[in-house]
Amino acid sequence: MIKENIKIVSKSFDDNIESVFDLMKFDELVQGIGLKSLQTAKDALEKFSPNSPKLQTINNQYKILKDIRQHDSLAIHYQKMFNQCIVLLVSYFASAVEDLFIISLSHKLKNFSQAIKSKDKDDIKITIGELIDLNFDLSPKKVAELLVKRKEINFQDMKSIFREFNNYFDFEIPKDLNTNNIILAQHCRHVLVHSAGIMNKKALDQIKDADPRSIKTNLREDDEINFTEDEIKIVANSMKVYFSNVVDQCISALALI
Repeated sequence: MIKENIKIVSKSFDDNIESVFDLMKFDELVQGIGLKSLQTAKDALEKFSPNSPKLQTINNQYKILKDIRQHDSLAIHYQKMFNQCIVLLVSYFASAVEDLFIISLSHKLKNFSQAIKSKDKDDIKITIGELIDLNFDLSPKKVAELLVKRKEINFQDMKSIFREFNNYFDFEIPKDLNTNNIILAQHCRHVLVHSAGIMNKKALDQIKDADPRSIKTNLREDDEINFTEDEIKIVANSMKVYFSNVVDQCISALALI
């Protein structure tokens, strides 16, 4: 059952990444409809009224629509969309990792006599009101969720992810190029959401050890954060590789192979 649940989480994460790619290309769908309509009108005029002055107008409109991504007046809107794609990716990644953690910890709580290695200090205090809210359900999954909530585990922070998976499942996640790309994306997401997209000293300090990385290697204070399509794809790929690695390690740690 747990392997099926992990597959569901992995599939959902992959689907969410694809939805971000679809968002980046959404304008192409609208553009295609518009270009097809203009082409139909152009073909009709060339056939039935080749000397019509409207033909040049349609040609001009066709070129404008075809080159829409190069329009200076629209560049800012495309940039906002690309930046929001990074915000979405970071959220989807955090959600997937949290789901994986809870599923794996639930299995360990249910199936191992000492589910948490030397974790007597990890007491979970719960009020009567919370018990009522939980409908007195203290199943392994609910306990795992309570632990995440009580410890305030941050799944948008790679150090926190490394620490908690190491603590509860006894494996270490390598800090490599993919990890560094994700660290960069996470802190840029924070800058985009909370600092109007302007890089600050605090964020720079947080990403200084994210080296080597594939993107934005020369960021400076007061730089405006803007992501390209290629950078978004690099981040997404790093997240997929990293998540897949953690899945494999969890399955091995829980003896599910």
